[in-house]
Amino acid sequence: MRDGRPAAARVPGARRLPGPLAALLLLSALPARAHDVSYAHAEVRWLATRIEVALTVHQDDAAMALGVPMPEWFLQDAFLSRAGPALGIAAAGGFWFVQRLLTR
Repeated sequence: MRDGRPAAARVPGARRLPGPLAALLLLSALPARAHDVSYAHAEVRWLATRIEVALTVHQDDAAMALGVPMPEWFLQDAFLSRAGPALGIAAAGGFWFVQRLLTR
């Protein structure tokens, strides 16, 4: 045991980073970012007199459902105000069974 460390802990030619340099490296690290993942979900609220459903649809899924060639268009307010109602109609089709069940 030389320099207070067992032989297995010593790496030939390796040097330790000074504390302030190590802290600087840790503090200057950029946050990691993952790739954009396609997702959709429904938030359902059961109230005494009605059921409310809020849908979240990823722009890639919305573009595929409506045949839009550029999913990025859904990030533009002007396009979204025109396409939003059509997307709502397309998405509501999946709730047909619930609508029929409640109207009987």
